[in-house]
Amino acid sequence: MRRHFFLLSTVLALALAASPTMGQANPCNPCGPKAKNPCNPCGGKKTMPKLVPVNPCHAKHGTVFYIADPIGRNQVTFTSEAPLEDIVGTTNEIVGYLVFDPDKPRNGVRGFFKIAVKGLDTGIPLRNEHLQSEMWLNAGSYPDITFTIESAGNIRRTKGSEEYQTYSMRLFGPFTMKGQTNEASIPARITFLRESEKTRMKMPGNLLGVRASFEVALADFGIVGPAGKDLIGSRVGETVSLEVSVFASDKKPTVANPCNPCGPKAKNPCNPCGGKKRKPRSR
Repeated sequence: MRRHFFLLSTVLALALAASPTMGQANPCNPCGPKAKNPCNPCGGKKTMPKLVPVNPCHAKHGTVFYIADPIGRNQVTFTSEAPLEDIVGTTNEIVGYLVFDPDKPRNGVRGFFKIAVKGLDTGIPLRNEHLQSEMWLNAGSYPDITFTIESAGNIRRTKGSEEYQTYSMRLFGPFTMKGQTNEASIPARITFLRESEKTRMKMPGNLLGVRASFEVALADFGIVGPAGKDLIGSRVGETVSLEVSVFASDKKPTVANPCNPCGPKAKNPCNPCGGKKRKPRSR
């Protein structure tokens, strides 16, 4: 009888220890066996964006600043206003580079922006599918929206301090969407920040911030929507407003080891910053 009781107690103890509510979850896979990258808790894919090749004709004009925030804080917001519907969407899938000489700000900025069409999010999955379809932006054939900054004009210093300098200017160059390219003139504010303890809290290196607001006429890029539906003008605005907020760094971005983001001194490298494992609670 005692032997049976001992065996039963042992089985119950093992079951409680293995229970996700009572026992220790696998610190290297806290999201369960379905996590794509078990050593990157709940993450799935790594977030490191691919760097865009820098045009050497641009690079000679100053320092290269890379638009590739691993955390995805750069943002473009687009707004369509129409009598029957307003649409607001965002994307953080922005990559590219900027070239700027902080010692010669009057030389302006050169650069390149690339936005993934499949990253545009209107908040409704079905509407996102429509946006990416052949009738609208045709992400299958034209996966990216791009803007190349070939020159800048009307450059004026607007404010600054020992820590930063802000300039207003117009950016000129080809803007491409759905395979069609038009010359664009975009008003922007450029802010240069020298690396400091404060800026390193955002990202390492000297930083270059860009903020811009402008409008795009859909007809200029052959975007007319489904034939016979007359959606543009009633449910989709004839023009779309875009707001850009981007920070770039003169240091190439890197991603910490997702299985050891706290560095080699972490006691438990697969339990981010945790140190000791938690012990199962006892009853």
